[in-house]
Amino acid sequence: MSDRVFASQINLQNLTELWRRMGAKSDNRPGLADFQICNQWPYRAWMEGSMAEFSPDTAAESLAALSPNPIVPIWEAAHQDTRPLESALIANGFDMRFPQTAMNLDLTQTTEKSLDETLVIRQVTSDRDAQKWVAVASAAFQYEIDLSVIQRLLWDDQIELWLAWQGRHAAASALTLSTGATVGVHQMGVQPCFRGRGLAREMMAFLMQRHRHNHRHMVLQASSMGEPLYRKLGFQTVFAIRNYQRN
Repeated sequence: MSDRVFASQINLQNLTELWRRMGAKSDNRPGLADFQICNQWPYRAWMEGSMAEFSPDTAAESLAALSPNPIVPIWEAAHQDTRPLESALIANGFDMRFPQTAMNLDLTQTTEKSLDETLVIRQVTSDRDAQKWVAVASAAFQYEIDLSVIQRLLWDDQIELWLAWQGRHAAASALTLSTGATVGVHQMGVQPCFRGRGLAREMMAFLMQRHRHNHRHMVLQASSMGEPLYRKLGFQTVFAIRNYQRN
């Protein structure tokens, strides 16, 4: 297995494992046998396995009929021709809503860094803190996060939820999932009123130091806004993701 294929594999495995722990399940409706679907937040529907003997038109029609309206991520990691499925999605009323960049970091190449002592980063360990985490992350990402999903993850021993505090104010959120030697960073966001203060960099520095001795790889899926920071921290691009959703 080449280094690039391996890098793609560990990134995707971590991401899709998180969605499964959030409640994604297989579906037996026409055209969806190869799909895993979250019927609650984060509302993802993704195809697993090969596109051989796969009907993109039937799948797109079935995806268009789902409620709530799913987000369908298409990634370039599997070296497959995604154009037939993307064309079928567009023909059934889906638009490409937002791109992401899958990125990896070799934690063995990172070094210890001093952290801002005015920023207190604490793990979420109670339902009350989970409610605060949901409020912060929802504000950071500008969409509503399902509290019941986060409460379920709170007791998962491979998942950690984090809040960064400035004084009495919770300013930033993050979620990590460990899958073997890989740790994934998800929902790393800063509330709009706290942006421009370097909090995202401090949160990432904290997470990198926390995991550098227990994991070899750190993976994430960057938005266009977050990608420049991750590049400065040493993350490398692995593949592109295009997220489709029906109008």
